[in-house]
Amino acid sequence: MRKRFIAVLVLLCLPIVVEHAQGGLLTDTSVLLERIPSAVGNWTMDGSFTIDEAVLAELRPSDYLWRSYSDPQGRRLDLYIGFHGSGEDVGAVHSPKHCLPGSGWNLIEQDVEHIGTPDGELGAVRAVYTLDRTSMLFYYWYMVGGETYTNEYMVKLAELKELLVHRRKNTFLVRVSASTDGGPEAEESIRSFMRALYPALHRLVNS
Repeated sequence: MRKRFIAVLVLLCLPIVVEHAQGGLLTDTSVLLERIPSAVGNWTMDGSFTIDEAVLAELRPSDYLWRSYSDPQGRRLDLYIGFHGSGEDVGAVHSPKHCLPGSGWNLIEQDVEHIGTPDGELGAVRAVYTLDRTSMLFYYWYMVGGETYTNEYMVKLAELKELLVHRRKNTFLVRVSASTDGGPEAEESIRSFMRALYPALHRLVNS
């Protein structure tokens, strides 16, 4: 209960702190999302996409990457990375927990998984959503100041620390999605993609 009270208090105070700190924010360093490799494990990039202008105006990231990858078995997945840095026109990161239902998707199940990677353990939200007859599996997590988060309240606290200590904002939302067709084997292949992707993300965030 106490932790929740503190988190709510931080969320209420954050806009005031941000408003007073904006003048001292450092400008964004060059975050080149294109450094994310086109080959991730045994997955190969086979397409890239742009976000509709109306949606982009709502999300307001500093930069984003949206790609599709496929593996030798013909499985496909989508990778979205949104970077929200310093800047007057940059919006707050949007949680898929709110955005997906707002787009008509229905949550079926959700939990947090911890996946071992060469750069340490990766915590990620695992969620299954449906829309009409489509069922999709989503894994997503946030990165702030080089640390990984799955809880939106903790993301806000980490952003506040970055703002006060380093005078910057640098939040990443990473989302991997794929059809639930294929069962457990297909899901494990998605985890293998995440294991191979995380070191590249870790280097990018800490560069």
